[in-house]
Amino acid sequence: MLVSSPERVLALYGSPFVNNYSHWQALQAASKAARWLGLVPFDRIVDERNAPPEIYVPGVTSILTEVDTGNGCEIPETLEAALPHLSITGFRGRQTHRIIFYGEKSSLSVVLRPLARQIGAEMILVTGESSDSHIAGMAKRASEDGRPSVVFYFSDFDPSGHQMPVSVARKLQALRDLQYSALNVKLYPVALTLGQIRSLKLPNSPLKDTEKRAEQWRKIHGHEQTEIDAMVELHPDALREAVYGAIRPYFDSTLDSRVAAAEMKWREDAERALRDHPEYGAIRDRIEVAWEEAKAAASELKSAQDEATEVLRDSVPPPPDLPQPEHDATEKPALFDSETDFAAASMQLIRHKKLMNDDEEEDLQ
Repeated sequence: MLVSSPERVLALYGSPFVNNYSHWQALQAASKAARWLGLVPFDRIVDERNAPPEIYVPGVTSILTEVDTGNGCEIPETLEAALPHLSITGFRGRQTHRIIFYGEKSSLSVVLRPLARQIGAEMILVTGESSDSHIAGMAKRASEDGRPSVVFYFSDFDPSGHQMPVSVARKLQALRDLQYSALNVKLYPVALTLGQIRSLKLPNSPLKDTEKRAEQWRKIHGHEQTEIDAMVELHPDALREAVYGAIRPYFDSTLDSRVAAAEMKWREDAERALRDHPEYGAIRDRIEVAWEEAKAAASELKSAQDEATEVLRDSVPPPPDLPQPEHDATEKPALFDSETDFAAASMQLIRHKKLMNDDEEEDLQ
């Protein structure tokens, strides 16, 4: 929008804003500062980095004509289905904490997504450094949930991976002071740790020459770097065990079964109480009579509709002639036309690619 504006937008030092790297970096810095200063809401900046492509293929419909039999009526298939019964809705257990899986690699999905679905956890997987938009959205959802939240972080074992959970935690700290005073959240790094690397014998690769923290990192850990993808690919069960161990203080794995048992007990008691009601027998008899009459009436209605459809089917006229598209503009020369012979089409593409004029094209020929 800045580049395309009819009025030239000025960037740094009064120069016009253009689509180059330095101006893009300045825009990023300004948008970050504006959000953290509370000048622009976090949800006004839409994070579309690495967005998946959207593909839509329209279908082709066939023209059909037919006589519609008309609406019917639905009758319970059995007498039991027609009788009153008690029900209970919304009887679901709720864990004490909101659990959030946060990782810096999309490859973690193969392990974390099934676990998140199983326990009802939130999962956020990003590529590289976490964006402020993702973190702000997580904080907003956690604040609205009302329960204490626990963030379990997954990253590479290297200086950047070590820093990432710290950065996310600092931003959660700032968001609590800036917008969400009731936010109650804890953050735990789960993987990848040096202990996991050594116990699983995961591969070790050299740190980049440009890594300024490399010397201190090697001095403290006696190790270069290992990507969490190695644990995902080589030892996914170990990663699952690490997750189960981390969530154990905040997740009751028996809650769903105990809730289901309590609901089943209620249903049994409710069904017994319903059938023991002094009026139940008389009610059942009245409904049975009405149900039999309704079945007979529905059958008669369907037979009459089917007969009418057969009688009227011959009266259906053929579909009308389908109007064809009419274009009101003259076709322009295309950059590529499959009806053009190969040589001419190739020459046109070469000419366009090389920004040739007509004289230059003659020289090329």
